[in-house]
This record gives sequence, C-alpha cells and structure tokens, in this order.
Amino acid sequence: EVGYLCLFIGQKMGFKEQELEELCIAALLHDYGKIKIPIEIISKPGPLDVVEREIIEVHTALGVYHLRNNGLSNGILDGIYEHHESVIGSERGYPRHLVKNEIHIFGRIIAVADKMSAFTQSRVYHKGRSKAEVVEFIRNCEDLDREIVDVILQEEQKDG
Repeated sequence: EVGYLCLFIGQKMGFKEQELEELCIAALLHDYGKIKIPIEIISKPGPLDVVEREIIEVHTALGVYHLRNNGLSNGILDGIYEHHESVIGSERGYPRHLVKNEIHIFGRIIAVADKMSAFTQSRVYHKGRSKAEVVEFIRNCEDLDREIVDVILQEEQKDG
C-alpha cells in the first residue's frame, strides 16, 4: 500500500518515469531495516519503552547500511533513511532531525504514505481507523510536508 500511495503522489506531483521508479523502490524498501529488529519489539501490543523506541528508530539506518552496496541511487537510500524525519525538525522525527527541504522528497512522500497506511491498517498496538479519520489526522499532522498532504487532500475532496 505504501508503494501504491507513493506512486500516486509522485504521479500527481509530475514526477518523470525514472523518478517514479526510484520512489517506488524506496517505498517498497523503506522498512527493510526492520528485519534486524527483534520481533518482540516489532509486534509489541502496547507502547514502546525508551530503549525499545531507540531500537526501532535504528531501522532506517540499518536498512541503508544493508542496502548501500546494491547499486541503489542516493535518492532511494535517502528516502529509506529519512522517511521518519519531521518537516518541522521536532524530536519526533529521526534519525537526524532534519527540517523541510533538508529531507529528500522521497522521504517526505514516503512519510505521508507510511502514516496513511499505518493508520488505516489494524496493528497489534492499535485498531485501524476509518478513511475520514486518517484524512483528518494527516490534515493536522505538522510533521508532514504540507504540499504532499495537499495532494492527498485534493484527491479526497474529488472523491468525497
């Protein structure tokens, strides 16, 4: 679902074919580093403690570390590494606390698609939310790139 949403956003933003291919590869691999995170943490039904949170936050760097020598472009690797950054540079964003355009466009797009996907799907730690709840969440999420959120909101207005 994240890959599909990224493709949709990239198309709406006028990306060329090569950019769309790279964006989709980054989207498909964005959580690759989670394969190195203990399953007990990944599937924990409640909130993570401080140490567990720090371990989870390493997944972006682990993904890039394991994929870096596979011929992937810097854009793909940046998208994987930066998809949990916050455009306002808050402590919620990681790993480097980048702001706005310091975050590669792929990372900013994956962030929106990943949040939408995570909130619509039921997980061990939360029940899936309705489409309307997800749209409201991303509308108000200050950590996400407004231009990218607006792409989604414009489509929702057409559908709604």
